[in-house]
Amino acid sequence: MNSRGMMKYLGLIAIILVVFTGKSTLAQEDLIGTHIPDSTDCDPAPQLHSRGDRIAFSSNMDGDSEIYTVNPDGTDLQQLTTNSVSDRSPAWSPDGTQIAYAHDSNLYIMNADGSNNTQISDIVVTGSLDWAPNGELIAFTSSSNIYVVDLQTLVVTNLTNSSISQYNADPKWSPDGTQIAYVSNGDLPPVSALDAQSLDIFIMNADGSNKTRISLNDRGLGVAGLSALNWYSDNQIIYSSGFYQSTIFSVNVLDGVINQLTYLSLSAGLPSVSPDHQQIVYIQSGQLTIMNVDGTNPEVIITGIDNPLSPAW
Repeated sequence: MNSRGMMKYLGLIAIILVVFTGKSTLAQEDLIGTHIPDSTDCDPAPQLHSRGDRIAFSSNMDGDSEIYTVNPDGTDLQQLTTNSVSDRSPAWSPDGTQIAYAHDSNLYIMNADGSNNTQISDIVVTGSLDWAPNGELIAFTSSSNIYVVDLQTLVVTNLTNSSISQYNADPKWSPDGTQIAYVSNGDLPPVSALDAQSLDIFIMNADGSNKTRISLNDRGLGVAGLSALNWYSDNQIIYSSGFYQSTIFSVNVLDGVINQLTYLSLSAGLPSVSPDHQQIVYIQSGQLTIMNVDGTNPEVIITGIDNPLSPAW
C-alpha cells in the first residue's frame, strides 16, 4: 500500500471511531470495566513432551515406590510423585502429555510433569497398564483378569472373565489398537509362583473376542517369568522371560519365529519399546539400559537408581 492509500485507510478508521464513540480518541475511562488478560490469568499449561522425549519408571529411591522420568540419555531425572503409598506401573498417553499409573493400587492419571493427579477407577490394579493408541482406553490387570476403562464414560469392562485358576496379565495394545497381547496360562493347569511353564503369549481382539495362543510352550519357550510384552510392529512382540536370569526375546506373531536379543550373563528384563520402534529401554542387573531393537549397542543410561522397575517409553 502506498502512502496515499495508507492515509485514506487511517482517515476511514478515524471516521468510524468518531461515529461509534463520539470521540476522536479513546480516553482511559473508555477502558474501565474492560479486562485485558495477561499471562497470570491462565492456568499454567502442563509440561508437554513429545512421545519418546522422556522415559518413565518407578523406583523406591525415597523409601517407597514413586514415579520418575528421565531423558533417554540419562539426564534431567525428575521425581513426579511424592506419596506415602506406592506409585508404580507408569504408562504414557499416546501424545505424551499424561501418564497413567497405579496409586495405592488404584488407577490414576497425571500430567507429564506430575500435576493434576486424577483417580480413574477404584478397581485394584495388580499389574501393568497400557494406554490405547487412540487415547480413549486404558488396559490393566486386576486379580488375574484383563480390563479396559473408557476414559470418557469411566465404564470398566472385563475382557477375559477368567476363573480363579486362570492367570492373565500384562496387556499391551497393538500399534493399530485392534488387538491386545497378554500373558496367560489359558486352559492349562494353574500357574504357581515359581513354576510358570504353562504361561504363553496370547492375543485377543480389543473387545476380548478371538483369544489366540502364540504357543511358545510348544517349542519349550514358555518359561517361568514370562512378562513385559511390547509390540514394536504390527507383527512383532518383545518380551522378557525367566525369574532368576531374565532374557529378552522377540516373536513374530504370524509365523512364531523367535529371536533372542540379550545374551550377556547379566539379567535383562522389563523391556519397553521407543515410540519410533528403533530402541528398547530395559532393566539390566538393576540399571536402566537402552539398546537397538535388534539387541545391538546396549548402553546403561543412568546409574545409582535404587531398584528401577516398569520402564515406559
